[in-house]
Formats: sequence, C-alpha cells, structure tokens
Amino acid sequence: MSLLENIPNMINSELNGLARNRYIPEDIQLAIVAHPYRRAKDHLSWNCGITTRTADKLWNRKGFVLKCNLIAQGFYKDQPEKYRELYMNHGKRLMKNSMWRFNGVFLESHYYRSPDSSSACPSDVIDAICTDFIAVQENFNSNRSYAYSQYFYKNTLRKIVEHKNCTLETAVKVSTSEVPEIRKAAFKKISELS
Repeated sequence: MSLLENIPNMINSELNGLARNRYIPEDIQLAIVAHPYRRAKDHLSWNCGITTRTADKLWNRKGFVLKCNLIAQGFYKDQPEKYRELYMNHGKRLMKNSMWRFNGVFLESHYYRSPDSSSACPSDVIDAICTDFIAVQENFNSNRSYAYSQYFYKNTLRKIVEHKNCTLETAVKVSTSEVPEIRKAAFKKISELS
C-alpha cells in the first residue's frame, strides 16, 4: 500500500506531520485537502512547499483562516485581487475579532511569514482599512461596548501610515489624529509622497 492510499487511515498527528512536510508531492497535498480533518489543512496552508493547485483548492474552501495563512505565506503576493477579495468578504470581521491576524496579513509581516506578503497589499485596500478602522474605533468608543486599547489603536494607525502602499489621502486623514506619534508618522509619510 502506498502513502497516498493510507491517508484516510491516518490519525490526526500523522496527518499534521505530513501536512507540514515541504517535500510531499501534489497528489498527497490534494488528498490532505480532501480529508475532513481541518487542522491538517491549516498546517498545509502554512507549508511553503505546496503547489499552486493545492493553494487554490485551500483558497476555495469556506472561511478566512486558510486564506489569511496563504496570503501571509506569500502565495498570492502577485495577485492583488486576492487581497481585495479577502478584505471585502472578511475584513471587518477580522478587524473586530482577530486583529493580530488582520495586522499580519494586511499591514505587517511577522518573522515567520513571507517578508513581502503584507507589503503587496494594494493601496485601495489600505485606504479601506484606514477608513473602516477609524470608523470601528469611533463607533465602539461612542457606546463603550468595545474599543481597541490605546496602544493597539496607535500601533495599527502607525502601521497603516508606514505601509509602502499608503496613499497621500490616507496619510492626510491619519494626520488629523490627536495622538502626537501618529501625527508625526503621518506627516513623515505626507512629505515622502509629496
């Protein structure tokens, strides 16, 4: 019996180990995608050795976690429409419920991800992020049911302004902030873009 034939018989830890292996062939990758165990698909989406076909199969699955992982790994850094699709379909939900994942995908790559994946986020998405982020904060501050911490709010606005695809309009919008560090970063960006 081959490895491919035994995938349905594997226990979860075996599937997870196989999904992490960068050197497995495409047929085994696709068999893991077809397997019902979700965590193995999560490990596979972080695997830098998967093929384009496997990445597309993972992208077409329901939800945002696999899509975020694939973008963070840099699979779609040359396809700005994937960033737009992810933000349009899941952006506000990510912003409210999983801000650390949101920042890692759209604003700032982390050391264990592809260093240029978030820098490929298109400028129209960065503009929408800024508008929505400020609106969410103002809405939550008005009814006090939820708000980002001041540190987190400042840090995210700074990341928006320092993003390489930040537009002049967005930098001007952020420059009206009451927080001196954010204003300083925004004016620096305005001077770079002018």
